[in-house]
Amino acid sequence: MSANRAAEDSAGESTYEIGIEEFAERLNEATAVFDVRNNNEYLESHLPGSINVSYPTPTDRELQAIREAAGRGAVYFICNSGYRSFEMTKMLRDLQVEVISVDGGLKAWVRSGRPLGDR
Repeated sequence: MSANRAAEDSAGESTYEIGIEEFAERLNEATAVFDVRNNNEYLESHLPGSINVSYPTPTDRELQAIREAAGRGAVYFICNSGYRSFEMTKMLRDLQVEVISVDGGLKAWVRSGRPLGDR
């Protein structure tokens, strides 16, 4: 996959995805990173500072947190391999905010030699 791609759905709307290197460069300026893996996966290990949200259907409280974060800047979504985060960004387009999926997910993060945190 490319380091930065926009995929178009049948409606012609774009959802953006970036590679792990670009994500690492942007991470310090990220408004928020949302982890869409299940709670057990998240508790086992996650990116420091990331926020676990329900997939495929975020709760109202989680949606509010996403909206608030997006009002301050770019919002990133990550999962294990990039599939769930990409699907989540497609679902959130109607928020009319910049939502970006991390291609390769945490597997790519770990392969790149970067650390994970735990609770």
